[in-house]
Amino acid sequence: MFDESEIKLDSEEVKLNFLQKWYYLYYEPENTFKAIKTKSDWFIPLLILTVIGVISAVLITPYILPEILEEAEENIIRAMERSGSEMSSQTMESTLENIAKWVQYGSPVQAAIGVWFIALLITLVLWIVQKLLKGEATFGNIFSLSAYTMLAINIIGTIIKVPLIILKETMQVHTSPLIFFPDLAKEDLIYIILSQLDIFVLVQVFLLGYGLSYLAKWKSMKGILTVFVCWLIFATLISVVTALQVAKMGA
Repeated sequence: MFDESEIKLDSEEVKLNFLQKWYYLYYEPENTFKAIKTKSDWFIPLLILTVIGVISAVLITPYILPEILEEAEENIIRAMERSGSEMSSQTMESTLENIAKWVQYGSPVQAAIGVWFIALLITLVLWIVQKLLKGEATFGNIFSLSAYTMLAINIIGTIIKVPLIILKETMQVHTSPLIFFPDLAKEDLIYIILSQLDIFVLVQVFLLGYGLSYLAKWKSMKGILTVFVCWLIFATLISVVTALQVAKMGA
């Protein structure tokens, strides 16, 4: 399957099957980038990511549901206090039951849709940006790059995070600097900022930038910096929106 004499890795056009593209992304990513440039394909990696996302959602939901319902109840009580109204215990119970059903049935659907939405969003942003910067990558090239980098990185993150979420029975499992600050509250601005610095996200940013450099025919640093700036803008927007929502809820 990995016979390099047949694959001809020293040529500009490289033909690799799905498993070979996945494998070389860890070992020698330039070969995967060459293969993507030769022939774009994104369906199989995104399909696998969708299946993994759905299975993960089904597995962790029973363990994180109590935490979700507790937080939802606190938010409802806070909203009632701000509005000066009251909610009966029966209405609260009914509301929480509906939330529980939505989480149980909606989480797998959300996970499946999320894979495709994120891949398309990454692709669209990078395709537009590299066109503005006179890059030569096609939409299909970048869509394939997004799909394979998501698969390569997310599958490792899932293997690490899902068992920890189940063992700890909480979504508060971090692979960011937050691991060194366990006492920070989710409402703290520092928590919100540090949560964006997930190691798996940063590795994917690097791989996307490295791959974009090859596909767009740029120097490596240009692609890496381009993707990093795009991610930095996005992470800043997420942090600002989250901080404003937290401030509004606490008002």
